[in-house]
Amino acid sequence: MTEDALPGFEISGWQGFFLPARSPPEVVRLLARTTAAAVASRDVAERVRAMGNEPVGGTPEQFEARFKADLATFAKVIREAHIPLQD
Repeated sequence: MTEDALPGFEISGWQGFFLPARSPPEVVRLLARTTAAAVASRDVAERVRAMGNEPVGGTPEQFEARFKADLATFAKVIREAHIPLQD
């Protein structure tokens, strides 16, 4: 995409869990710890790599920062490309 129309545009796919905004912090931390442990396990890591992905874990704060950064990136692309918003 950089060469064609969007200089400096880099993006990679990711997956994560979203919880309701008022979820208890202890529930968020438990899900994060459990997910990180699963991702770090050899079996899950091998399966993720077999699908062509890289297993990465992180904290809820890191996930939030990544999500917000990607949101800002795509908002800019949409604005600059004059892509009409849809319902």
